[in-house]
Amino acid sequence: MKIALLRTVAAGAALASGLVSLSALAQVTPGDPGAVASPRPAPAPAAAPVTPATPPSTTSSASAPARLTPIGLWQTIDDKTGKPRSLVRISDSGQGVLIGRIEKVLNATVAVPVCEKCDGDQKNRPIEGLQILSGLKPYDGYWADGRILNPEDGKTYNVKATPVDGGRKLEMRGYIGLPVFGRTQTWIREP
Repeated sequence: MKIALLRTVAAGAALASGLVSLSALAQVTPGDPGAVASPRPAPAPAAAPVTPATPPSTTSSASAPARLTPIGLWQTIDDKTGKPRSLVRISDSGQGVLIGRIEKVLNATVAVPVCEKCDGDQKNRPIEGLQILSGLKPYDGYWADGRILNPEDGKTYNVKATPVDGGRKLEMRGYIGLPVFGRTQTWIREP
């Protein structure tokens, strides 16, 4: 009798927890006169069809939404004139850490502009091809912990990059210490 009671309690607990179905409890184990039911596992639910993930598009078109990543070619804007200043290509240097190089200087006042105020091995190097961005790491919706070089003054600043406007623009916040002590430039994604 104790065995039958234990089986009944176990069956009720299995039913309550969803481990077995009601139809499985209705099946009695043959040859056991005191058994109420033999709990059997409920049938496994049908698996949902698996659809392969679509990789993000690497091409750009007017109808496709812009990517929400800083990776790509960006037009920088001169703070004083509001005119395009340069094209900067941001790329992945490996393991999700981003770097950026000036690909082209726009509206240059000299034939081959160089970084006169830069320190070390970057001093007097041509601005085109100069790596100005390093160490950007991904966070939730933005990239940070990087450094950005301002070729105008030769100084390096902390930087935070946030894609906005559906990835068509990039807010680049250069700062010293805390982000509140800095300024933001908006870069525009090139097609």
